[in-house]
Amino acid sequence: MIRVLRALLRQVEHSLNRDEYDRSIADELESHVELHAAENIRLGMDPATARRQALIKLGGVQQTMERCWDAGTIRWLARLRS
Repeated sequence: MIRVLRALLRQVEHSLNRDEYDRSIADELESHVELHAAENIRLGMDPATARRQALIKLGGVQQTMERCWDAGTIRWLARLRS
């Protein structure tokens, strides 16, 4: 029950603080891109190709951010704030 309440409170917070949420997600995604790119470099790719392949594997930063936003917020509450 406590976990459900925490998750709900997190969704409310995310819904009301889009800019902060976007920065948090962007930072998280960038760390994933860096990890995948480092692995690609270790496998022999040049840095530019390694990063490009990491971004492709991620599925696009903006698209991923939108999916995270949709999953991590209460849409009607976020719309009220706009």
